[in-house]
Amino acid sequence: MAKMKSMKRAVLLLFLPFLVYGEENRLGLGIGFIQGKNNLSTQGSDYINSLGEPQDSFLEAFPLIDLQLRLRREKSTYFIKSATEEQAPSIQVGVERRDFIAQKTEFFVGVNPFRRVWKDPYLTGAEREETYQRDYEAGMRLTQGITSLRIRALYSDVEEDDLGKRVSALRRDRFLTSVRYSISYPVSKEVRVTPSLNLDYSQARGRANSYAGYTAGISGLYRNGLFLYDLNLSFGQDRYFKSDPILREKRRENHYSLLFSLTRTKTFHPRAYIRGVAGYRITDANIDFYDRSALIVGILSGYSW
Repeated sequence: MAKMKSMKRAVLLLFLPFLVYGEENRLGLGIGFIQGKNNLSTQGSDYINSLGEPQDSFLEAFPLIDLQLRLRREKSTYFIKSATEEQAPSIQVGVERRDFIAQKTEFFVGVNPFRRVWKDPYLTGAEREETYQRDYEAGMRLTQGITSLRIRALYSDVEEDDLGKRVSALRRDRFLTSVRYSISYPVSKEVRVTPSLNLDYSQARGRANSYAGYTAGISGLYRNGLFLYDLNLSFGQDRYFKSDPILREKRRENHYSLLFSLTRTKTFHPRAYIRGVAGYRITDANIDFYDRSALIVGILSGYSW
């Protein structure tokens, strides 16, 4: 009980300066729905008969969180922001410095403690059990003019990795290094187009789960009065280093993604906004077990100050 109270005080002390003195803050809450097929997702069936392609589709709800808190002090701006990755909310904390290394330099750390995975996704003929995968990240982002470079390191820890205990080459704890470069072109006052390239190198404890990959994307932002339209398209490939000792093939995956959001500002109040999102993701793998798809829709409402 005392530990819980001390945690609440720590969270309050962390957020209080941002709430009182912050600028460019916003908080939005909503709900999303995902329909898809995915043998790896704990939202899918906990019982599978074979290691073939996903058979059963699922429909699940998940929370949408849009949090941004910024506190400016001279050349430094401290921030807290949220992201939703694969239906699990994550928190990022950092500092932004002006005219240090680049025009704008960010240093950040983050954590995603809520991601759930299967203890053994390959278990057939019995009920699969869930465990947590905790992700910890640190990185920096350099912005100079219309160009941006982000360097990010992430460590993932699977709490109870029964698959890795059964087959050491399939252990899932990993260290990921990611580099992303983007150029944001202001086509006009209303339109901005941003192509990007992301390179990943993931070193897992199990060599069959280690890979290198890339993602090329392009996004377009259009502002028209009270409305903001945002469209993102991407394509990526991952190539694994060693053959899967159970499925007996080296894994290769192609990823396709489309995401659209529409935001209306000054909804019922000058500082209120409402946002709708819709997207579709598909992964085409040479191993049928890893084929997956997801249709996502959601809506959230928030307040900025």
